[in-house]
Amino acid sequence: KSSPATIAVSIWFRSSISTKHFGNHMDAYFFRMLGSNLVELKKKELIAQIEKLDWGKNTKECNGCRVLSAGRLLRSEHGRWTSKKRKRGRRECDAFDGLFVRVLASLSPVEAFELLSDMREQNPELLRSIVLDHLTSESAELLTSIFEECEVAYKSAGRAKEYDEFFKVFYEAFPHEGKVLMEILRLKEAFAKRALKMVIEECLM
Repeated sequence: KSSPATIAVSIWFRSSISTKHFGNHMDAYFFRMLGSNLVELKKKELIAQIEKLDWGKNTKECNGCRVLSAGRLLRSEHGRWTSKKRKRGRRECDAFDGLFVRVLASLSPVEAFELLSDMREQNPELLRSIVLDHLTSESAELLTSIFEECEVAYKSAGRAKEYDEFFKVFYEAFPHEGKVLMEILRLKEAFAKRALKMVIEECLM
């Protein structure tokens, strides 16, 4: 007995655009696939360019030390910049935005997931502030890629229930789950558009 499955069906038809700009009916498909692959490569290139934090030699030999160091750093710097922001405005907020994305980029996906889990349990106010006030297009892209990679890692290790439970509690930190998801998606789309613009400028202009 087979299990339920979803089958995708592609329907190809001629249009004035495909007839005018592409010789073969498959050209448009190949062009889209090439464009999609180039955008994905550009997104990975942009993420790889994010400056990493130096956690020091001691953290390399200590399981969980980078997670603890990252948590302490975010707590202390968030408090300091929140105080300064009242006096100096958005510039200080931008500085913390940059720190958060560097923290994410400096941890492995599993470590970043553990950091978010710790904040969810110990400091939901900080987690709420980071997601609602300090996400950038880069950090939103990193955040969702971390979720995707950890889903594979956790389920492969037989910890799917733990992974699913994380999100049940994670979104409880926010008053409106739907708005949080929409904002993350909006930022991811902005990041993808930026990558697409760069691909077009580099390859087609």
